[in-house]
Amino acid sequence: MSVVFQLCLLCLHIYSALSFTLINPSSKRRLIKPSSALKEFNGNDAEGLELQSDTSLYGRGEMHLSAVLNERDIVIYQTGCWEVDSVLVGDGEEAVYEYGIVDTIQIVWTHNCEHGFIRGMKVDIDHESGKLSIVEPFVFIDFGPEQLVARVSVHWENENNGHLKSPLPLELHNKDLG
Repeated sequence: MSVVFQLCLLCLHIYSALSFTLINPSSKRRLIKPSSALKEFNGNDAEGLELQSDTSLYGRGEMHLSAVLNERDIVIYQTGCWEVDSVLVGDGEEAVYEYGIVDTIQIVWTHNCEHGFIRGMKVDIDHESGKLSIVEPFVFIDFGPEQLVARVSVHWENENNGHLKSPLPLELHNKDLG
């Protein structure tokens, strides 16, 4: 075994227990592609809505939607109860969709699983007008990749406000916001 290879193994062993931000070099491979799975929700394609449930694009591990997220992406994630590998997890409350803007991604992807955190700030969406804004004062969020439902495309007006490129299906509306 070469010395370089041994040092690499040692580094992997030392850093495998730590969280660190990974930048996925292949993140441009599936950006902003309309999801065929949306036809199940509202009968048409929504520009730039990418659903984790769209198995033609996403799956587990390195094929997970979280592997192509970037900073400042707008995401939909679920709280309450959800399933991981057919096992109900969460706090026991009814599942609710929440909206956020990604700040950091601390995830390890393998061939068939993903572990870590997605962190960011809470976002409010007005579904009638399509306007969105980062909640002020900032409300910080973190959630696991298994809670990630979708990535949403946005036209930004400024650093904190924007418009959805297309309306969200009713099934993805946060009950608190309409």
